This record gives sequence, C-alpha cells and structure tokens, in this order.
Amino acid sequence: MHVGQNQAGDGLSLTVNDPNIFSLTLRGATDPLHLLGFAADQASVRTVAMTAASAAPADGKLPADLAFSLVVTRTDGSTISLRDADELVLLGASNAGNGANLDLLAGQVQTLINNALNAKGLGGSPISITAVSGHLVLSSQDASILSVNINGAGPLGFANGGATTQRSGDRLFFVSANPGENTHLWNLEGVTLTDPSLVVPRT
Repeated sequence: MHVGQNQAGDGLSLTVNDPNIFSLTLRGATDPLHLLGFAADQASVRTVAMTAASAAPADGKLPADLAFSLVVTRTDGSTISLRDADELVLLGASNAGNGANLDLLAGQVQTLINNALNAKGLGGSPISITAVSGHLVLSSQDASILSVNINGAGPLGFANGGATTQRSGDRLFFVSANPGENTHLWNLEGVTLTDPSLVVPRT
C-alpha cells in the first residue's frame, strides 16, 4: 500500500499495490477519520484499465471495417461476452467520421462498446476510451467490472492476441491507537511497514 497526496493536492491518497486485495473499507471512530479527511466507513474505488501497447492511427483513420471481441468479467463471477455472433464491428471506409482525428475514433469505439454492453444488461457508460499521447486507454467506469479482455483490435493499438486490463485505484489507510495515547498512521508499501510519524491529536 502506498500513502501519498491526492490529485487535488489537498488530502491523502491510499493505493493498494497487491492484486490479491479485492476491496477495502475504512472502519473506526469518526473523529480520527474526519481529521485525516476520510469519511466513516468509506469504501475503496476500484478501476480496471489498460493502455494500448502501440500507437493508434494519429488521424483516427481505419483502412477497413474492424471486427474485434470484448469479454467483461464482473465481481460476481459472471461474464459478458461480445464475440463470435456478438463481436463488435467498427466501420472503416464507410464511416462518415473516419480519418477526422484520434479523439473522434476513441469516442466511436467507446460508444460502440457501451451500446453493446447496454444491450447485454450492463447499463450506463461502463467503459471509457480516451486518447493519451497517441495511445488509446480503456478503463472501467462501473465498480462491478473486475476485468476486461479485448482481442483482435490490433489496428487500434491493442495486442492482436488479446490484452487484459490491470487493476488500479484501490485506496486504504489504517491507524493504530491505544486508549490515552496518540493515533498513528501506518504506511505499508510492498513488504515494508513504516510509521510516517503522523500524530493525530485527540479532541
């Protein structure tokens, strides 16, 4: 677990690095949690994501229609399969927006995937596709998604043989306290446990 500063720079961020840890919830007295900026019984936010290994076409242009598959595994063990008869087909030459720019292509891939998942019963916008430094990034927006596997999307930069998301974003902290003594925030990073000597005074 890594303890650091959040993206806004005004609070703590606690990130779990061990993929065997599924989810985390903060338990304890309200006062110490409040002083550190956390809410009582605050649960971790899990995201799975992958960045395409290769760059996508810079102009967003596909030379032909692209058929690829996607399999979503959920936290209850169920899967949503978009392959074989349900595989995704992204239009190429006949696509009116083909070749406009990479951001437009990312949006088209996102819409295609989410419409197909919605039809399979996973509502909302469960998948986000963005363009970052010329590469497409696929990330989940639904906490019930455990992993996503994409196959056959080589022209988009993803490995043709298949690529699977990696987990990120689980956050946690823990404190130790004895009655009448100070409360300490502990930091577990890899296999090293340290005390950053952050003392939270009792009020």
